[in-house]
Amino acid sequence: MTKNLTIRIDDETAKKMEKYREVNWSEVARKAINKYITGREATNRYDTAVKSNETRGTYRLKTGNE
Repeated sequence: MTKNLTIRIDDETAKKMEKYREVNWSEVARKAINKYITGREATNRYDTAVKSNETRGTYRLKTGNE
């Protein structure tokens, strides 16, 4: 299933986009959204791991001297 997304862009951005008519801007937006989600998911997994280690008392921050 797919969903539609409507976005607003300023006139300057629209003019710049018009210079590249061959570009599938929907695909550019999809890829940007997916890249953002992937980054957020990675951050969430890291945060969860850190919190889990802190709870178990195994979290240790390395310093520059180690």
